[in-house]
Amino acid sequence: MKELLKNLFKREDKKPPEVVRTTFHRTFPEAINEDWSVDGKFWEAVFYYNQKEKIAKFRNDGQLFEVRTNIALVELPELVRNSLSSRGEIMNAIRIEKSELTNWEIIYRNDKLIRFLCNLDENGLEISSRQL
Repeated sequence: MKELLKNLFKREDKKPPEVVRTTFHRTFPEAINEDWSVDGKFWEAVFYYNQKEKIAKFRNDGQLFEVRTNIALVELPELVRNSLSSRGEIMNAIRIEKSELTNWEIIYRNDKLIRFLCNLDENGLEISSRQL
């Protein structure tokens, strides 16, 4: 049992390829508290940059694939906020930057306190939505 718990909480020190780390440090030179993991075919770094929590995904060749930024609700563009205002209270917002596009991942709850995850495009139009 002790060995099972030890293995369950054991954290492997993941080190991405040098080309990935080079791109990361060039793109986010003042990043702090970086923590790396592998998600399928991508390397993910969770870190803080300019006082914001971010997750950056990189391909094995070092190419930056996507950056997710946890943002304050007041930073949401008005058109995104307005597109969800009739649905309920916005709980959490993440800006997703991928190539030249910016999308939004929003968690909101309705008047019955049921939570939903909604993905919106840069114009505030719904891409997908599901109950959590």
